[in-house]
Amino acid sequence: MDKYLKEAIAEYEQKIETGEDFYMDASTLMDIEEYYEKSNRKYDAERLMRFAEKLHPDNEEVLVVKAYQLKGDGKWNEAMGIIKGIANQANRDVQLFYIEWAVACSRLDKAEVRTQHNLPAVMNDNDYDWYLDLGEIYLDYGFQKRALKYLEQIPKNYQFRSRADELIAEAYFQSQNYDKSIEAANRQVDINPYDAISWTQLADIQQKCGLYQECIQSCDYALAIDNTNQRAMSLKVFATFATQNTEEGLKLCIKYAHLCPNDYSLRMYAGEQLYAQHREKEALQSLQDALRLCPPENPDHLRITTDLVYTHIMLGNDNMAEELALSLGMLGSSQCCLLTQLAAYYHEFQNDKKAVELLDKALDAPHNDMKEYTAIV
Repeated sequence: MDKYLKEAIAEYEQKIETGEDFYMDASTLMDIEEYYEKSNRKYDAERLMRFAEKLHPDNEEVLVVKAYQLKGDGKWNEAMGIIKGIANQANRDVQLFYIEWAVACSRLDKAEVRTQHNLPAVMNDNDYDWYLDLGEIYLDYGFQKRALKYLEQIPKNYQFRSRADELIAEAYFQSQNYDKSIEAANRQVDINPYDAISWTQLADIQQKCGLYQECIQSCDYALAIDNTNQRAMSLKVFATFATQNTEEGLKLCIKYAHLCPNDYSLRMYAGEQLYAQHREKEALQSLQDALRLCPPENPDHLRITTDLVYTHIMLGNDNMAEELALSLGMLGSSQCCLLTQLAAYYHEFQNDKKAVELLDKALDAPHNDMKEYTAIV
């Protein structure tokens, strides 16, 4: 974070905290909003936007950010209403919104046509920003082939070449072309050998490709450059466990947990390994901490909850196992379905008496449709 932004954030937060009236230009406020978004401080970002909208209700930059926030919340039509109302329709972010709308609707050719309309006959270095953004949008919606069509046209000397290679690596990985994925990730490191993020991104691809020793080595490089890199710590722990070096993995979990008090993944990995070693009481503590730290909307919340259900079953805590299983109803599953799944877990443990008891409960529980009911019968 540069000094200017750090000072602006401090001033903004101090003024907001005291409740006094103050003025801050729209551009600075949007820089702070971007920082909050990247730091996963959603509440602070939303509060800042409310302040910015009151202070600069007609500012183009504020309106664009507001529209993208709404899009991120799934409120596409409301976001489009704001975008269409912006006077300067040539605004780059406005055009990118229309492009993303088209891609989200699978109107891929339309997105390409709009992109080409924004480009000059002879492209210079900055014009490849459009290819980078279009490639990223395609990739976000799973269109890897289209993404690569544009990303691979970006010149080697492009100013954001490292970002282009990051996206290329991800596109090839999604396409299951792992050799080319690793090749692109290695180019990132060649461009920025002293950049911890580049090493971490390489480690991420290596981990996904099952190259665990290489992943550990890349994480070590990243941590040598930045010993606070939490992603590198998490990847190293995962890869260490994947190499069957359980004791070393647990030592790393303990070490890094002190450095990363808000990282759920370290506690999740530790809990799962402790459970596998039949150290259920120790596993329980780690998994409970992981559940507290993992946001409910994160896919790993389901994984951790399921881990805890198994752990409580092993410890004989049947009531807690059932309560945890039913808590997954917040994801949309019916009680009937959840109780049936829990019965299957007990069957795995050869506790058929408890499994039958839960199936009886499932028959009387609310269900989403008759298929769930008849499946039990």
